[in-house]
Amino acid sequence: MDLSFTINNTEDIDYLQQMNHSNDKKNEILRSALSIGLRSIQMSETNMDCQSYLNPLNSILLDTSNKMEDLDQKLNSFLHLQSNSSKKGELSENICRKLLAKKYTEWEFNDVSNESYSGDCRALETPIGEILYEFKNYDTNVNREQVLKFHRDLEYTGINYGIFVSNTSGIVGKKSVEWEIIQKNKIVIYVSNLGYNGYGCIVGTELLLALIKLNILDASKMYFYQNYELNELKENLSLLTDQYQTNLEGLTKHKFLIKEQKHKINLCMESLEKSIFDIELNQKSIFQKIFTIISSIDTQNNSLTQIHLSTDLEHLPPVVQKCSELFLTNHYHVFLDQNEVFYKKNDILCAFTKHRKSKIELIFPIQNEICSIHLKYEKIKNNEIIIELKDNHLLFDIISERIQ
Repeated sequence: MDLSFTINNTEDIDYLQQMNHSNDKKNEILRSALSIGLRSIQMSETNMDCQSYLNPLNSILLDTSNKMEDLDQKLNSFLHLQSNSSKKGELSENICRKLLAKKYTEWEFNDVSNESYSGDCRALETPIGEILYEFKNYDTNVNREQVLKFHRDLEYTGINYGIFVSNTSGIVGKKSVEWEIIQKNKIVIYVSNLGYNGYGCIVGTELLLALIKLNILDASKMYFYQNYELNELKENLSLLTDQYQTNLEGLTKHKFLIKEQKHKINLCMESLEKSIFDIELNQKSIFQKIFTIISSIDTQNNSLTQIHLSTDLEHLPPVVQKCSELFLTNHYHVFLDQNEVFYKKNDILCAFTKHRKSKIELIFPIQNEICSIHLKYEKIKNNEIIIELKDNHLLFDIISERIQ
């Protein structure tokens, strides 16, 4: 085929003029350039927008997605999960029991979901005695009636330890991780919204074991000051579980986002997969931090040293010494634990010191419904009257009036 055309691109013209080849050689180079150009245009389907590469990848992704959706529908149809809530709950219970059996190999876990007033699962051969479990897999928050029913199950069975887990929803009136003492001798752990994977039952069990080691039910021991530290631990634990729940929701949203953005695979697939990978790593990290918080609870039996003479407080700051002398003068029992001092009268904790980074506070737990404070030197927080200790005679006059 003979072709004749004019070249207008100045760069192409300069390149051809600088060639030191014969006309036959130039013609051969031009034929090769034309052949390469035509093949490039053909591969890009004339539009030159790379659709010839993206369309096959998009077809493969669509086919894979359709197969996954078909498989998901067949699995739901086979297990009747979409139309049968009891089947869904039964599957959730099986997942939790198998996870517990794998984690605690020396314990025995019995399915008691078909027995009246017995919860869903009972753990035997544990180092703390029998544990009663209740597993929920609701689409909405678990109501208070279900919580009270679990309390009645504990009373009926005589078991002192219960763990109430809601895998896929919250529990009305409860935080993501919370515990309470009922009937004076029963501990109930509540865990919610940690996902269908069943990890909530592991978190609840570990927290129960830590609280038992802390001997939280023994009121005769001198653990009265540890309750203030325990509240801070509970807040940190609740915050981490909320972060874990947020990451779990983010993981689900990202998976659906990938499905919706299939046609933009050339722009966003790589960044989305990296984002999922980071979230899953963060999820594992948060889960590890949860167990770190639980294990940080001090389970050692700390003994307090009673102080009878002010000379025993000489290693403490002068303001603490002066404050302690006021309590001793007014016939209070003074106890020392490292650098913190606790003041007791008639077996009641009346005050204690708290060292902060840059200050020392004297804290009075509020004992009565009606109280008065001096706004210049005192403040109220978390049902406590707090005084910052300073070398001020007016301040110690206020302390003296309060302890008298």
